[in-house]
Amino acid sequence: ELRNKKEIDQVKKDYAKLKTSDIDDYSEQSITDQAVLGLTAKVTVKENPELTRVAPAKRIAKVTVNTTKGTYSNSVTYPKGEPENPMSMKDIEDKFYSMCRYASFPESKANRIVDIVMNGSSSVRELMREFC
Repeated sequence: ELRNKKEIDQVKKDYAKLKTSDIDDYSEQSITDQAVLGLTAKVTVKENPELTRVAPAKRIAKVTVNTTKGTYSNSVTYPKGEPENPMSMKDIEDKFYSMCRYASFPESKANRIVDIVMNGSSSVRELMREFC
């Protein structure tokens, strides 16, 4: 529970550092970051039996934030990337590049793979050559 404006502002500031989730967020540096640790200390995860009952047909996630000024809540029925809430082509491309960077895969090869896949200009054999 957040108790005052200063605490709320600090959480907003810490959250802004976290940006969006990608593979780098799971690095040793990220998971030991003081901003991340500060937020995790304020998080409680609880099972909601009502949401569990509708799984796996629906994969609902709900977030509730308690502050001294009130309680704020939001939920998502289907997380991004599920068939019911597909990723955009840009999301997929961004994720691919993120994974390539994490694996130290050369950007020039990643660019070539994206070109092959997006334009369908080459065979699967040529695509596989880019990975080897």
